[in-house]
Amino acid sequence: MSAGQPTKYRREFCLMLIQHMEKGFSFESFAADIDCGSETMYGWARVHTEFSQAKKIGHEKGRKQLETIGMMGMKGDKGKKNEAGAHQMPNFNPASWIFTMKNRFEWKDKVEHSGLIQTKPDKDIIAEKIKNGDAETLAALAVLAKNQANEPKDP
Repeated sequence: MSAGQPTKYRREFCLMLIQHMEKGFSFESFAADIDCGSETMYGWARVHTEFSQAKKIGHEKGRKQLETIGMMGMKGDKGKKNEAGAHQMPNFNPASWIFTMKNRFEWKDKVEHSGLIQTKPDKDIIAEKIKNGDAETLAALAVLAKNQANEPKDP
């Protein structure tokens, strides 16, 4: 005999969750619609395969909805319809949209790399790589040694 209250989980929550999330709402905000906590829903997703699948489907449908909003916002022609027949968004806020996408879908800014390498690598890491015969490390050390031999010495 199990202790505690019976679960509030219902199979119909799966379709309700997908419909909620495809509007762009989060998984967690669905908890308010069904009067429970988001931690409870995370538990349901671990136990009920169909609820976990509904969460995944809802996530992707929500992404499509928010990407559609972004595409409409970028078109810019107020009052005109886009290729899909939907009206443009005259008060679109790109910064708010980008912030939402970064937080909801783990979007990241492109990071430029200079191509520079650390010239004073950690001696323990190098020793381990040499011990293991790491070819790239040995080649890099050879170039580093050559460059250091050509550097002017401090008086």
